[in-house]
Amino acid sequence: MDPTRQFLTLIGALDMTRIVLLVNETPDVEPEDYLIRKIGMYNNPMEAVNSILLEYTALGNMIFKNLYGINDYEPYNQTQLQIMGQIFLNRVRAPEFVSLLLNPPDSEGRNIVVAVQRLENRLIQDNMDSLSLFNSIIYEYVHDVVRPTYNRLFEPQPEPEPEPQNVPHPGPYGILGLEMGASIGDIKKAYKKLSLKYHPDRNRQKSTEEQENASEMMKDINKAYGTLTKRGGKKTKKTKSKKDRKKTKSKKDRKKPKKSKKHKKSKKHKK
Repeated sequence: MDPTRQFLTLIGALDMTRIVLLVNETPDVEPEDYLIRKIGMYNNPMEAVNSILLEYTALGNMIFKNLYGINDYEPYNQTQLQIMGQIFLNRVRAPEFVSLLLNPPDSEGRNIVVAVQRLENRLIQDNMDSLSLFNSIIYEYVHDVVRPTYNRLFEPQPEPEPEPQNVPHPGPYGILGLEMGASIGDIKKAYKKLSLKYHPDRNRQKSTEEQENASEMMKDINKAYGTLTKRGGKKTKKTKSKKDRKKTKSKKDRKKPKKSKKHKKSKKHKK
């Protein structure tokens, strides 16, 4: 089935056209021929359906004015308005149109009873006048049935965005581009290099999005650097110079001071 025929079938366009032709008191015209003629005029099924619905809306407004004979409701009480409202809705075959809204086009028969009940509820409980209710029915049909069906069949659908994969956040070494156990010196070098690249002052000429990304990256870099420097990293071994070696001689290597002669004599005297 081609998209145009599928669209007309899904929205119940033949039933909709038949209702309009009956309200227009032209029952001898075949709904399918009328639809095809309209589509030929507009070369677009959506525009053709909208044209028929505009005719239906104009007919309903004209029938309403002829029925009431005035532009306001002041001479009528609430009961009279409800009775006249039901007469108007039946005259424009609103129950059949609402049943078209409530039931899929391929269902067996139309549940007119449910449609009538819904119209009465909105007319009485929602305290709507019959003309506003009639116009709202047309709007709902276009908004809820016609346009979504047309968009689904004729408008190109955007490709679904791929689901974001849960990429593990790199640790402090990974952020700085270092291997685990890098030395303090390497950490400082990497931090300096990345700071020059992502510092806000270096990215002022770039787009807002790029500036925000650089700012977030700089936060991660500072955090990673702070974490690694607190840990102490892996300290590099420094070779000691000769002077340093002399200064740090152990106690064993130091010469013991000679005892004085007086000290020796005092020992002999004791004996």
